[in-house]
Amino acid sequence: MPVMDGYELLRYLKKNCPDMPVFAMTSDLSPAVKEMLRLMGVKQSFEKPFSIKRLGLKIADELEEELGVCADEEQSICHGAHSERLSPQTLSR
Repeated sequence: MPVMDGYELLRYLKKNCPDMPVFAMTSDLSPAVKEMLRLMGVKQSFEKPFSIKRLGLKIADELEEELGVCADEEQSICHGAHSERLSPQTLSR
């Protein structure tokens, strides 16, 4: 990133957006780096290259945990017992 590195971004997010779930992608996911990322508030870390499918599943898990919504097999969004499409505006509330 031209203006700041990932660690600076994590510090900024932790200070200014403490409730925002953060996922990190890195080429070095040694135990020390993984622990440092955890301490900086990273919910999930991925070592490059990583599977887009795995990333999508982790995002869906986070949505389910934080918002009580889940992505079903057809990629629609379900909320509670009702299967429905939720708009990005609804999810951002």
